[in-house]
Amino acid sequence: MLYNDGMEIHLEPEIFEQVKNGTKNVEARVNDEKRRRLKVGETIQIINRANEQDIIWAQVTNLCYFNDFTELANNYPIERLYSPNYTVEEYLDLFPQFYTEDEIAKYGVVAIEFAPATIVANPLKAYPNDPDVIRVKKSLTFWNFVSILLLAFIAIMVAASFLPRLLK
Repeated sequence: MLYNDGMEIHLEPEIFEQVKNGTKNVEARVNDEKRRRLKVGETIQIINRANEQDIIWAQVTNLCYFNDFTELANNYPIERLYSPNYTVEEYLDLFPQFYTEDEIAKYGVVAIEFAPATIVANPLKAYPNDPDVIRVKKSLTFWNFVSILLLAFIAIMVAASFLPRLLK
């Protein structure tokens, strides 16, 4: 499977670079309905928030469940979770802007562990037999065909407008 139901993780550029260089390989999230559908072995998209064309595809290798982010942070080195430039306390201070205490209490949290990052510049070449990629490829082929037809129509119309002048 290419990725789980559009499972995307958007990261700030500094943290995206930590994934890119292989230091960060765990993402912490509230274990809501979306994350509960995630399975080990699936591929997720990790996207640079500053440049959404900058995408890393990583395979989920493990899912670990915790009561809250503090418990999760006590089980991993900060480098794997976020950045070596942050303390655990600074890391934990980030979560209130994303999740309420009620959400954390209701769902718990999940540590999404993923394989060393692979940057995929051209998914059509990297995953040629994946049904999702084949669907995208067919869609691109259809729109390429439509574009060619449109250009041919415009060329004919331009030629037709000049043809009477040439015949005079």
